[in-house]
This record gives sequence, C-alpha cells and structure tokens, in this order.
Amino acid sequence: MALAVFPSLPNRGWAPRFARRISGRQTANRRPAPALAFICALAIACLDCPAARAQANYTAVPNDSGSVFSSYNAGGTFTLTLPPNAGTLPSGWHVTVVNDNGNQVTVQVNATSGGLILYPAANAVSAVTTAAGNYEFIRLEHDNSGNFRVTALSPRTAAMLGVSGAGGGNVSGPGSSTDGWAPAWSGASGTVLATGHPVSNAGASTVMETDSSGRLDVTTLPATAVTGPGSSTDGYAARWSGTSGTVLATGSPVGNIGANTVMETDSSGHLATSTLNIQASGSGGRKLCANGSTLYLGSAGAC
Repeated sequence: MALAVFPSLPNRGWAPRFARRISGRQTANRRPAPALAFICALAIACLDCPAARAQANYTAVPNDSGSVFSSYNAGGTFTLTLPPNAGTLPSGWHVTVVNDNGNQVTVQVNATSGGLILYPAANAVSAVTTAAGNYEFIRLEHDNSGNFRVTALSPRTAAMLGVSGAGGGNVSGPGSSTDGWAPAWSGASGTVLATGHPVSNAGASTVMETDSSGRLDVTTLPATAVTGPGSSTDGYAARWSGTSGTVLATGSPVGNIGANTVMETDSSGHLATSTLNIQASGSGGRKLCANGSTLYLGSAGAC
C-alpha cells in the first residue's frame, strides 16, 4: 500500500454548489464536482469519489467507504471519527477528508476497537489533522489488520506530519509568492514557509537591504536614533551637533594638557596644575598660591 503526496485541491468553490440536504442531514450528490474530479483524475489509490459531505462532526460507518468529507460547513475544525470495530471493515474500505471554507479536519480512531492510524515517521497515532489552508486533504484506507493507513495527502499536510520524500525534501511553500520577497517560516515545525516580507531599503514591515553604497538609508532609523559625523578622531570625546539630540559632531580631544581639551586626571587622579588659571586674589593684595594640588593664600604678596 503506497503513500502518495499530491498537490492540494484547486480552488473551485465546489462545496456550496455540490452539497444538498436530504432529510435534514447534510450530504451531497454522487456526481463529483470539479475539485473532486481533479482528485479522481490523479487516480489516488483508486479513489472512487462517490460522495462528499460538508457537515458537523461525524462518525463514519461501513457504508461510507469511498466518501470525501469536506469541512465547508463545520464552522471550525471538522472531526471525523472512524468506524468502531475496525477489524470487521471490508477490504479496501477508505475515506478522504478535505479542508474547505477555512476549516481544518481531524481524523481520529474510534474509542471502541478503532485501531490506529499509521503513516511514515510517526508509526502509529490515534488522530491526524490536516495542515491549515483550503483543499488540504488526507486519504486513509483500512489495512485489513484493524488499522488505517494514510495512503495519500497534500504536500503541506505531509510536511506538517513529518512525511518526507515529496520532491526530496520536507519543506512546503505557501502556494503563491511575491517576486523578490523573503520567505518566512509559518509556525514552529521548520517545514512550512509563509509568503514572507518585502525586501527594500525603505518601507514598513520590510526586510532591510543596503543601498548602492552599502549603507542603510538614514530614513529607516527611528526618530530618536543618533547619527555620527561620518568620520572621527581616535580618543576624542564626541559632542552634540545642534540641539536635536540626534546628531553627533567630531568632538574634542581628551587629555591633561592642551587648549580646547576635555580634561582628564593624571595617573594620581589629579588635574595638572598647569591647566589651572591662578589669579591674584584675596584681601590686602595676597596672592593665591598652589602647592601641588593644594591652593592657599600667600603672605605679603608672595607665596
């Protein structure tokens, strides 16, 4: 029993035209609509396509073999429960589930001797769910041993379930893309890509690229971002240019001597006395004198 991965169903809007009500139960005509005909044309493991149902959660019965269940009218995730006493099902019993109208589908085994769902990578599980997106599908077939095998599914669902082999990889795309955009991961599985983001040197929600000079456009920086002068002198202390608080000038040198210099202390933690402008001061003509780092008033005009 081979496992096949096929493209998702095309958007044909088949479910609302295809479904009709019989005795208050949502069911469908036996003649396949375009989307179902598409699956049939692929000959997915002898898919008979005799019926489709778009309804609330449902428990399948032996007579449902060959049915295609749509989630169109589910109003959320549609849950299909497989028949009880799976070991009594006839050989070749199979169903297919299809996403529609934004609703996913979960297929689960019955709590009464329902067996397991088998597919590569997971070995055996009690439930599987389609990937998000219209027309994602899963086909399951009874394997005559009381279990159900996944025999066909769409690429995004295959990637989500960890089934590799389609095209040699396990990553699926969004189904459409915008030329030049950078794709982004969808979810945390590492196997599904979303449309992504535009790439440019300006614009909102954009992956930034440098201009022809290899720089980012200054307009992409936030309003409070600070820009530099374009060149600098090693060891200088930067200074604001203007009053915007966003532009720096080249600045001033830093040292313990020199004109127009930002002062720093010497190795002893003191400012050099040569940098002090000592003026005569005090009463009676007494001079202001310095002794190392100590200032004092002189006596009789002398220090």
